[in-house]
Amino acid sequence: MPKSLTRTLVVALLLSFFPAAGTVAADPDVKTRQIFEKMLSAAMANDRDAFVQFAIDPLKEAITKDVMASVHETLGARLKKGYRSFYLCQLKQRGLAVHLWKLTFKDDGDDVLIRLSLRDGKVEGFFFE
Repeated sequence: MPKSLTRTLVVALLLSFFPAAGTVAADPDVKTRQIFEKMLSAAMANDRDAFVQFAIDPLKEAITKDVMASVHETLGARLKKGYRSFYLCQLKQRGLAVHLWKLTFKDDGDDVLIRLSLRDGKVEGFFFE
């Protein structure tokens, strides 16, 4: 077998085991996307009530005005300058539907990973790193 054909077969075999780097995950359901967008808008506006609108009670209690101000200062200011969100995937973890998004910003700074944890349409966690 010629070397070029062998090399082509090896590359084709490898590609069949690894998804393409540019592969985009299927979009989340409409309600999940709405919750995500509402929370980002609330972070931009420093609107605690809107941020916790879909949250379970313990999370509502944990998101004090000071915590919300910190979210606004850290994430909201960059969101206001412009961003793009990319849905990555959904994970099943401990009975939760955990949705992951990547945010890129127009300020060309570091990207942010958002982790939104839902159970029965209620937010049990919203983390960004």
